[in-house]
Amino acid sequence: MTRTPDVHERVGPAERMAFILRLVSEPAPRVVSTHQLREKVPEYRDGTNGDRTLRRDLKELRVRGLIETGLTVAPHALNRTGLRLKASMKGVDLRLNTDEHRALALARRRLQRGPLRVGARSGRSRQFDLVLSVLRFLEEEFLLDEGSAGPNGRQLAQDFGVPPQELRAALAWFVANRTPNALEPEKSDQPVLDGFDVVDVDLDDPESDFIVVLDACPSTTAGLGALGRFAYTLEETDERLDLVDEVCRVDDAWGDGPLRTAADKLSMWRSQLTRAHARRRCFEDVAAGAVS
Repeated sequence: MTRTPDVHERVGPAERMAFILRLVSEPAPRVVSTHQLREKVPEYRDGTNGDRTLRRDLKELRVRGLIETGLTVAPHALNRTGLRLKASMKGVDLRLNTDEHRALALARRRLQRGPLRVGARSGRSRQFDLVLSVLRFLEEEFLLDEGSAGPNGRQLAQDFGVPPQELRAALAWFVANRTPNALEPEKSDQPVLDGFDVVDVDLDDPESDFIVVLDACPSTTAGLGALGRFAYTLEETDERLDLVDEVCRVDDAWGDGPLRTAADKLSMWRSQLTRAHARRRCFEDVAAGAVS
């Protein structure tokens, strides 16, 4: 059980961004208008400052490849104020199965590698990046420690290079579902992610240790899949291919079975991502030339 955050405080960028992702994901992926966001998020209704805050939050989600913007909300609508989850171009044949994910997790443990802090940026949205990285790590660890109490919060904070209380606060908003508490009281009992929890060892001591639990593995649509980030990023893909190479250098026996098929799929996925990144840079260069 966690301590519930004060819902009267202003909602921060990490909570707002999580709320947007959940809104466009449930009950099924759909197009949502910026008008709907303003109705639900008080910070977006604060005049010029609210418009600026909304644009910043949408940009942060867009550069992470999580949403598409500039969409029409209804047929024949003139204003392009809609947004939706960005569909993954990853084919089913390239998705790792449970055995392949488990082989990668075992290789990480064999090499005693810590978790990868993926796409972390400094500034206002760093807690959002931190939570996404922790969720990815917990999904993969779940395959090795299913049924366990979950990792120790202080050790997890050390692994990610952040103070324990910063990690706990970032995770607590997702568990306590602070955004719906502040914006949609009728949803106050619904977690952002099913099976995700932060358990305080001592509720009366704010400095006590805590246990982090995520009852989801990466081959399901729970966890990061529920926030629109099912597929590995290019950085995550490169890191896992490097992990495979390193563990095979240590012991040739690791080069067969699920780890090998995982590496084959990851290599093909990296090729797709690399081509996509090259096309995007080309489009950006053309757009920059047109402006200049």
